[in-house]
Amino acid sequence: MLDGTKFVVYGGTGHHEFELNVLELANKAAGISPPLKFTHVWHQEFPDEDSLLLEHPKNISDRHIIIFSCPINDRLEIEVLHMIVASVCQYGASSVTVVMSFLRYRRQDRKEKDIEITTLRWFVKALRDAGARRLVVCEPHSILHTREFCDEFGVKLYVADPTRLFADSVRPLVQTLGPERVKIYSPDLGSIGRAASLAQALGVGLIATPKNRLFGDTVEVNGMVDEVSWLGKVRETYPDIKVPIDCHISDLRGLHIFMREDELSTGGTACEAAALL
Repeated sequence: MLDGTKFVVYGGTGHHEFELNVLELANKAAGISPPLKFTHVWHQEFPDEDSLLLEHPKNISDRHIIIFSCPINDRLEIEVLHMIVASVCQYGASSVTVVMSFLRYRRQDRKEKDIEITTLRWFVKALRDAGARRLVVCEPHSILHTREFCDEFGVKLYVADPTRLFADSVRPLVQTLGPERVKIYSPDLGSIGRAASLAQALGVGLIATPKNRLFGDTVEVNGMVDEVSWLGKVRETYPDIKVPIDCHISDLRGLHIFMREDELSTGGTACEAAALL
């Protein structure tokens, strides 16, 4: 049983119903007593700036602070950074853990693209510089790159994997359709890992094709690929895949296709892939 008096939990602007459910599950799973509960964050707005006030700041000293955050814009990013640095530098927290239901800059994660600033890397650095020691996320765009940046700056990364929940949800439908007539589809290289894990959990095959990001949210899903070079690249990137993998979309006639995406923002990839399939 964990001593709940050693923790203080704050919720930034985000999805509070979701956050309350997570906290309730954590209390039950870890047997935390007294149970963790949210402490208020107050906002004051002025014409030229916003101000944050953390309720019961004297309770922060020598305690482990957990901050739930959903930084979908600049204002909310500044909010979580200010909450972290205030907890550590102003109020003397022992540590800060950030739970993010949304990881910002998740696409800007490739160091080999010199023309593009690797903003996710610097966002992780900003979290560490502010005082965060742990980051909890759910299946980021690239677990590999996110972990690489966290390791670089000394942030412990915890990734929640929803594969089992997805598999349990769709398994009755898969059984009704017939597993031999179902394939999991990945529209690009970066999504193959999560698609393969779902395919393995369901006992079905996997099909994957490349995607070209033409500009911004404009994408082109490529159904015509060189099988040898493409599958070679897939196996080099994901050497541990244990499910049958194919790249011939011409063989999908009459099959039922499930596509697992990490997120939907504009829906461009999903729409383009659905039209192609």
